[in-house]
Amino acid sequence: MSAVTLLSVFAFLLISSVQETRAQTGQLCVVLMQNNVHEDVGSVVFEIIRKGGSTGSVTVSYTITDVTTEPDDITGPRTGTLTLGDGETTATISVPINDDTLEEDSEQFTLSLDGQIGPQSQATALIFDNDVYSPWATWEVGGVCSVTCGPGNSTDTRTRTCISVIPIRCVLPITETRSVACNPGACPVITEWTQWTNEGTCTTTCGPGSQAQSRTRTCTGLCPTPFESSQTRIVDCELCTCPVISAWTEWTDVGSCSTTCGPGTKTQARTRNCTQSTCCPGDLSLRETRTVACELCTCPVISQWTEWTNGGPCSTTCGPGIRGQSRTRTCTGLCPPDLTTEETRTVACELCTCPVISEWTEWADVGSCSTTCGPGTKMQARTRTCTQSTCCPADLSLRETRTVECELCTCPVISEWTEWADDGTCSRTCGPGTKTQARTRTCTQSTCCPADLSLRETRTVACELCTCPVISQWTEWADDGTCSTTCGTGTKLQARTRTCTQSTCCPENLPLREMRIVSCELCTCPVISQWAEWADDGTCSTSCGPGTKTQARTRTCSQSTCCPEILSLRQTRMVSCELCTCPVIGPWCPWIKIGQCSKTCGGGTKMQFRTRVCNNTCTPPDCVNREERTVKCGQNPCQMPTATVFSVFAFLLISNVLQTKAQSGLICVSLLDNSVNEDAGQVVFQLLRKQGSNGSITVNYTIIDVTTEPDDIASSRTGSVTFLDGMTEMSIPVAINDDTLQEDTEQFTITLTGAVGPEAQATALIFDNDIFITQWTAWADNGTCSATCGSGSQMQSRTRTCTGNCPAEFTSMETRTVACMICACPVISQWTEWADDGTCSTTCGPGTKMQARTRTCTQSTCCPTSLPLRETRIVSCSLCTCPVIGPWCPWADSGRCSKTCGGGTKLQVRTRECTNTCTPSDCVKRDERSVKCNLRFGTVGQGDGVETEGRGDGRGDGQGTDGQGGRRGADGQVPHGEGDVDNGPDGLESKDKKEMSTTTFLAVFVLLLISIVQQTKAISGISISNVVNNSVNEGDGKIVFKLTRDPSSTGFAFVGAMLTHITTQSEDLVNNIQTYNFFGAQTEILIEVPIMDDTLPEPTEEFRITLISGAIGSPSEATGFIVDNDFCKCAVYCNN
Repeated sequence: MSAVTLLSVFAFLLISSVQETRAQTGQLCVVLMQNNVHEDVGSVVFEIIRKGGSTGSVTVSYTITDVTTEPDDITGPRTGTLTLGDGETTATISVPINDDTLEEDSEQFTLSLDGQIGPQSQATALIFDNDVYSPWATWEVGGVCSVTCGPGNSTDTRTRTCISVIPIRCVLPITETRSVACNPGACPVITEWTQWTNEGTCTTTCGPGSQAQSRTRTCTGLCPTPFESSQTRIVDCELCTCPVISAWTEWTDVGSCSTTCGPGTKTQARTRNCTQSTCCPGDLSLRETRTVACELCTCPVISQWTEWTNGGPCSTTCGPGIRGQSRTRTCTGLCPPDLTTEETRTVACELCTCPVISEWTEWADVGSCSTTCGPGTKMQARTRTCTQSTCCPADLSLRETRTVECELCTCPVISEWTEWADDGTCSRTCGPGTKTQARTRTCTQSTCCPADLSLRETRTVACELCTCPVISQWTEWADDGTCSTTCGTGTKLQARTRTCTQSTCCPENLPLREMRIVSCELCTCPVISQWAEWADDGTCSTSCGPGTKTQARTRTCSQSTCCPEILSLRQTRMVSCELCTCPVIGPWCPWIKIGQCSKTCGGGTKMQFRTRVCNNTCTPPDCVNREERTVKCGQNPCQMPTATVFSVFAFLLISNVLQTKAQSGLICVSLLDNSVNEDAGQVVFQLLRKQGSNGSITVNYTIIDVTTEPDDIASSRTGSVTFLDGMTEMSIPVAINDDTLQEDTEQFTITLTGAVGPEAQATALIFDNDIFITQWTAWADNGTCSATCGSGSQMQSRTRTCTGNCPAEFTSMETRTVACMICACPVISQWTEWADDGTCSTTCGPGTKMQARTRTCTQSTCCPTSLPLRETRIVSCSLCTCPVIGPWCPWADSGRCSKTCGGGTKLQVRTRECTNTCTPSDCVKRDERSVKCNLRFGTVGQGDGVETEGRGDGRGDGQGTDGQGGRRGADGQVPHGEGDVDNGPDGLESKDKKEMSTTTFLAVFVLLLISIVQQTKAISGISISNVVNNSVNEGDGKIVFKLTRDPSSTGFAFVGAMLTHITTQSEDLVNNIQTYNFFGAQTEILIEVPIMDDTLPEPTEEFRITLISGAIGSPSEATGFIVDNDFCKCAVYCNN
């Protein structure tokens, strides 16, 4: 290779290293933004989506095709183009539609894309006719509110009718419902009492006092009347015991004088304490300090030290050293005898750090060996450093070099090719075919074998496994099962069979039985009417309050003999009802007196009354809400006997004489708990002695029934209690009887007489424990909704319990019927038109293909899971008539032998005519084979030297050139010929080798050197292959190859590729070297080799593209064949 060529190669490789790959423009697909619309919507909008890239602009054309629409249904243009610019990924096409007044079925039309399109190149729109329905009626307010208090909802309904003369055209709902809010009133919500909280502060800051407390609760909604929302009480309080504060102590020194001479100050302090309480004031000062003047003596005057000054040079020239320094001061006045006026010191110094010179490093290679194999030389170097100082010597050498011998590897030894051996199976399972054979060689005694050295070659030879089978025609279709529907149009399966005979090679996957789906109909489907309106079927279950009643509705099934036996023609439901609200009877309130007692003593009477709440809208009222009674009062005697009067007077006189300072106090009564259950056993009253506790004091008590009966109290109803000296508390337990009678809450009173205070009476409240009724539970569903979709009704229930002697009319469970809706009823569309779902089963002649149609179920979450949304069927098809295949023409050479000596191969081709209307053609019009050539022998013989691979009969034609002989054929017969052959395995006496020229060797060497210099980070090698096939017509203009590397490879990598003529001429293609670069995660590059389309009739030509440098993988070469379109295919068939 010349120097000019080498420079051209190097410049080309440098330019190629910055090449970029082409951006992807992507493909356009079409989808419907809404695939079914009403005729009055105005237009149908299709969305165009760009997939697989968005670089640059891309243009497609579109066409609108009627399916069931008429020409005047679409008012806009039916064709057009659409362009998406750089970076754009979506666009829309709006197709205007005509809103006529004709009554029609649902209509369809299709929009198809053409150009750079993806798999979704077509979309179909469905248009529903709006002229088959009447206008919607006004909304009808429906039913009662779903709740008795708080927010709820009720259901409104509106309808329209189908006015079409063909009712089946009405596919949309004719009834709509909506839910509207309702609120009879807010439900009462009563909160729990809050915790007791202080109102204001304690009446005293220390010692005993009193404190007001309050608590509240709230009620929102329909609250009961009256409602108590707050309560107050007075409780005892004591923040703390009152403190005792002592007097201040005398002032005492705290610390010494602030100076040792001259005027100064010192601190003095005094204290006091606060005891016998936790309430000492927070701002009370328990310690005070003050500052007073002091002076121990007068002070001398001493000057400041002067700055330190050096007393000589540093002791070293580099590194750490020392030097002396000194300073002075003066003193006037009364100076201390031990005062120093001069000081010296030694300090560190360093002019610079001493240098550190390292040892020489080991010798290291600088550059590569001067040869790629065998003895050579290379440069080595070593270094040292001078660091950690600014004082390194200027003449210090820091680097040395030397030249040493080297040898990368011994030069390689390349062996001869091995014999040809089978590499794979026959190309056809029956009849004549081809198979691949391979041979190899080795490169040994070195690690430097050339990267582009081919160690393996392949060739194609003829073969035949067996004769081809005879496949019979299909039998007639026969039913295989029953119809898929019990009424209306359905489908059923049919089957047919065929046989395969006269061969042992019948394909394992050959279908001998086929199935198809055909239409069938047992009877017409019945017409089931809409449900009639709900009507009452009985009266309300209660005379007052919430109840239930039954309603019923019916429908009919006609126009068919196939009405389902299980079809329900009548439905019932339970709905809520209420004639009037039932009375709400509250508990009796406590008895309240009316006026004063009729007598002040000697026994009298007074009136009392009690009330309860009765809310009742039913007439007549059956609830008594007020009661009155007469009770005794004023039972004390009216006169005191004379003797008693004198006795009392005498006692008072004596008491006045013997009066002491001690107070006996007064007795008050209160309840530990003013309400108890009947089974508590007793009520305990507490007696408190107030305003004194000296001496003994006695009080009497009387128990009086208020609402209790005589046998309710088991204790004595009168008695006395005596407080001894110092006693302040006592209690009176009153036993109560736990009977089994069901009673209202009862009261009785205890009254004190004698030395009593203001609280001389207390009333106890007894609750009956023989009956306890719980609150109603929350309403809970009881069963399922009466309708599986749309408006329905739902039964609900709630419960409560009663323990003890429950009333006979007590109910433990209530039920009601409320509105419910599981989901809106689904809208099921009409079936779409049948559309192809796959390709024809044959490429030519009669076959079958699958078709499918779909429908949708929308506007609901309750579409039946068993509802088929897609149906398929099998229909006949024929793409074209099957081809008429002519006879093969004789084999003809297509190019020269691969070697001029030592045994080579050459390509032979044969052709035949295929009359075929199918596109693409499925007929092989051209066949190729590889045969041996240029087999050189030691003596002159006769024979054509060609191994016959088609039938393996091994016979030559005896007309070959001198020096050649036949080779043993596949059937074992000895080839004809007169050559003198030896006993070698293939009859060859000599094996000549063709020497490599010096120029070729230098070119290979330079390319290997460039590959080493430009080595990249590629993880694995780059391989080359054909994109489609390795044979093209001369008129195609180009042949395409593909470079591939492992997907896990990253970074930059390159390969150099060279074209080599085999039978092509220099004017057929350019024989040059090019470089192809991979960047980042790129894994593929396509190589287009231009070919010349001349007008000369030529045989098939061959060339090779070989990877010669860079990251070369396997396979590293590929072959291209150019078929001349000016050459006669056969003696009978020629192109003009």
